Amino acid sequence: MSRNLKMLPVTCAQCGAQLEADTTKETMVCPYCGTSFLIQKDNTPDGGESSGTDSNMKSILSFIGQQMAERRKYKVESK
Repeated sequence: MSRNLKMLPVTCAQCGAQLEADTTKETMVCPYCGTSFLIQKDNTPDGGESSGTDSNMKSILSFIGQQMAERRKYKVESK
């Protein structure tokens, strides 16, 4: 059985590292700074953009913002 593994190039929003996300997974963590990401799946048969792209992007940005806020909160509490 062959596994259709697709790697997606991404840039970490926190530290700027160039990474490759495994699209068979739903999330990933930056190995450099520990920031968590949601991995957007392309559900269209031709590989084009789906109609919910704006909604998906808002969800991803919201998730990243929550992760950054939690990280800042943790840094403040640990001082």
